[in-house]
Amino acid sequence: MSGETGSGKTTQIPKICLDIGRGFAGLVGCTQPRRIAAVTVAARVAEEMGTRVGGSVGYQIRFDAQCGPDTLIKFMTDGILLAETGRDRLLRAYESGWTAWPSLHRKTNANPLPSRRSGASTSMRKGRRATT
Repeated sequence: MSGETGSGKTTQIPKICLDIGRGFAGLVGCTQPRRIAAVTVAARVAEEMGTRVGGSVGYQIRFDAQCGPDTLIKFMTDGILLAETGRDRLLRAYESGWTAWPSLHRKTNANPLPSRRSGASTSMRKGRRATT
């Protein structure tokens, strides 16, 4: 999915995933290129959903995490997602089919995930696609 800057891709798509029933069998993950962006967007989405950060909406950045057992949407840096693939290549903590990665990130060349290079959906495990 692509859209203009400020069109709501980062804040609205994860909420739409919840609205259509995703995020309950696993997390809806959303990467951000910088730590401050992950924290700020998590706070914004939590506010829009009428919850607190660390509740239904959380974040994880280097040296800090505000996620809990009730977290449905998790914002994180690209590096956190990459580290998670080192522990679990199939990213089983995330709901099948709905890991949202807005703008995986053209701003950095450090992200070695295959979908970053292709710009298209990449099958990661049976039943799941990563969409940039």
